[in-house]
Amino acid sequence: MLGLCWRLLSAGRAAFFCLVVWVLLADVVAGAAETNCPEHFAHGEAPDLTRQERTEKIRELCSGAFAVLHSGETKTPLYVAQKLTEAQLEKAGKVPRRGRFHAESRLPHGERAEVSDYVGSGYDRGHMAPSADMPDAQTQFESYSLANMVPQVARINRGVWAQLEKTVRKLARIQGRLYVITGPVFSRRPKLVGDRINVPSHLFKAVFISDSVSARAFIVENGEAAQVTEVTVAVLEEMTGLRFFQQRTSIQAGN
Repeated sequence: MLGLCWRLLSAGRAAFFCLVVWVLLADVVAGAAETNCPEHFAHGEAPDLTRQERTEKIRELCSGAFAVLHSGETKTPLYVAQKLTEAQLEKAGKVPRRGRFHAESRLPHGERAEVSDYVGSGYDRGHMAPSADMPDAQTQFESYSLANMVPQVARINRGVWAQLEKTVRKLARIQGRLYVITGPVFSRRPKLVGDRINVPSHLFKAVFISDSVSARAFIVENGEAAQVTEVTVAVLEEMTGLRFFQQRTSIQAGN
């Protein structure tokens, strides 16, 4: 196509057609991510997917307090995005934590996790958007969708990961508003739960502090003896194949 355009342009023909082709291709290469849930993202922009293999069977799910980009290949989210505010957390503190894990009805059966997949697996159903962040009963129900879950080692889920979630909530109370993106990192040959659901090798959180236009990034191995490691946003982007916080003007990550 590009070779044809070059020949046509050299001959002084089809300039408008070729201009359109160049613009469309440039948009594909840039990988600009559109979203139907802009309220959950910094500047209303979702992360870009920078690896082609991540684009198969993906579906965006908008919920009241978070957005999920779900993969029908891994049967998990690729990421979950939240806008976290001090006011929201104040409401969340008054909501009893009651939830029922359930399959995501908005997803085709062949692309989603089922409750039965986790039975006897030895893994927790680990929230990406924590139920403790949810400001009302409806959003808490939505947070128990398996589309918001990944298989997580119990010791991590209930230990250092829970502590990281508390740290992010504390930061949100101090700053007043954060944008948080949480998700899994998969190895080339991941373990499977229920012969269907990919088990991540690591978990991550990326936090954008809008008032100071800075970001922090954290990674945790999905293993028995893992610890939270703070990394730069660039390192996390390389690990995940995601491009975070498109409109940031200065990033002070890893400090």
